[in-house]
Amino acid sequence: MQTNRQRHFYLRKALIIFLDMLLIALGLLISILLRFGENPSPGMTRHMMTVVRFSPVILGVSLFFLFVMGVYRVYWRFADMRDMLRIVLALSFATLTNLLINRVFKLKCTRIVLSLDGILSILFLISARFAWILIQDRLMVDKNNKNVRRALIIGASPAGAALAKRINESPAGSVRHEAVGFLDEDVERLYRKVSNLTVEGTLADAPAVIARKRVDEVIFSDRSLPTQVRRRVFRAARRAGCSVLMAEESKLSAVRLEDVLAGWRHEKDGALSGAYAGRRALIVGAGRIGARAATLLAEAGAQVTVVDQDEDRLAVSALKECECVLADLADEARMERIVRAARPELLCLAAGLSRENASGSALRIAAVNVAGAVGLWKAARDAGAEKFVVVTEHPERCPDNLAQAARVVGAEEIHALSAQEDGMRTYFVLYRNLVSSSGSVLGHMLEKAARGETLTVRAGETYSFVSEADVAHSALRVAAACEPGTYVIDSEDPVSAEELAKLVCREAEAHAEILVEGEAAAAETEATAEDTPVEHVRRLSEDGAYAARLQRASADVREALKEENEEKAARALRSVCAAEKPE
Repeated sequence: MQTNRQRHFYLRKALIIFLDMLLIALGLLISILLRFGENPSPGMTRHMMTVVRFSPVILGVSLFFLFVMGVYRVYWRFADMRDMLRIVLALSFATLTNLLINRVFKLKCTRIVLSLDGILSILFLISARFAWILIQDRLMVDKNNKNVRRALIIGASPAGAALAKRINESPAGSVRHEAVGFLDEDVERLYRKVSNLTVEGTLADAPAVIARKRVDEVIFSDRSLPTQVRRRVFRAARRAGCSVLMAEESKLSAVRLEDVLAGWRHEKDGALSGAYAGRRALIVGAGRIGARAATLLAEAGAQVTVVDQDEDRLAVSALKECECVLADLADEARMERIVRAARPELLCLAAGLSRENASGSALRIAAVNVAGAVGLWKAARDAGAEKFVVVTEHPERCPDNLAQAARVVGAEEIHALSAQEDGMRTYFVLYRNLVSSSGSVLGHMLEKAARGETLTVRAGETYSFVSEADVAHSALRVAAACEPGTYVIDSEDPVSAEELAKLVCREAEAHAEILVEGEAAAAETEATAEDTPVEHVRRLSEDGAYAARLQRASADVREALKEENEEKAARALRSVCAAEKPE
């Protein structure tokens, strides 16, 4: 017994076939009028009657080839370019067959009429389908619920197909999502049906597809897309006024500008498991980077101890697999006892005062970022640690605040000590523009845009943004596989200053003016992709004058700490800020 759905299916298909027959017959009628209408002759009636008698054969042959080519396997609502091609081929074969029948059986039907009918039938059938698709896309909106959000899914993988099915089968509520199509980089998937939806194009087609499908939101089905691709889709969506979401297990979460400027998240890395499984690690600092590094090490099978002075940081669920110890980096005696008890094979220093959490006291900054960091290195060396990793911000230019200057001085002291020691391997991992930091160029731009101030950028200038996951993952990879030295973590895909300013204004919904200064560089260097966004860099202190200035500042800081002289400590750190970056 047929269900209502089956009856509806067969009725719809019968109506489509009937309409196609009418369109083909209409094409035949117009062909007769074009051929005989303006050229009356004594034999016109005879020719017209011959065509009319031959019309059942014309219709039958046309429908036969339309069935054989699979034109009626899909609804018009989901017809795409491949279906249009099937119509062209089917009716072309039908026309050739009708001409052959006319010649073999000597029916004396005019060949011009048969040829015109084939051409007009192709045009009528394709036009009818395109018109129906246009009506569906423009007018046939969910009339029962005006709060439907039309969603374009990025990625037609099995995960994307499952997401589309889950969205379209979700119960109606105050707001409901409706998947309307896919975009995918795999050209083999283009214009195919996935979960009864069409793959509308590649990611480069995002602006056109968003406009044509009247998309309200764009949903990323997975996190595997390169940064540049994510940013291009995000920019197209924001320009069209669409929200951008990420499928996270069974829920959808909003994607921010910060998420598309740097990596989303690293999956579990087998290389880290091979390097750190069963090893002892001590992470000093449970901030954004330190907590991420501790989590990665715990996932890799290491025995992890985490030290921080903030009890709330140590209480987060991400560190539940780690041993947590409350201590202040400036308390050198306590830190030495902790290191001796942990006996770490790897020690990662990801703590210190920064622009965001500096208390304002130059003595406190120097005690943490200089004396505390150097004391920790010595404690690790004396405890027999194999590797010591310093993770800190890399100043794009000269340090512009006391906390950053103190970190540079502390790193220089550790570098000088490590150069005299052959036992413990010391690594300096620097990062630029941590995307979640309010002190990065992104934070400054967002603040200025919110105030409506002019965003001044230089033509040709680019910025690299990294996430906490990028930095933590790359630092551990460096310590596992590289020689001791200084490394910088950069984005695999820098963003131009002008593009960043436009993204900031759009994200902040601000109308700040963007002023572009200077001229873009004539020559562009071609970037090479690496397995990790890590490159070896020349250290700032390789400049002789700058190195001498750092040595003097380091000595002054030590004296200020002994004398507890706030003014002297501030003056020493400001001297580092006043130095020029070496060329």
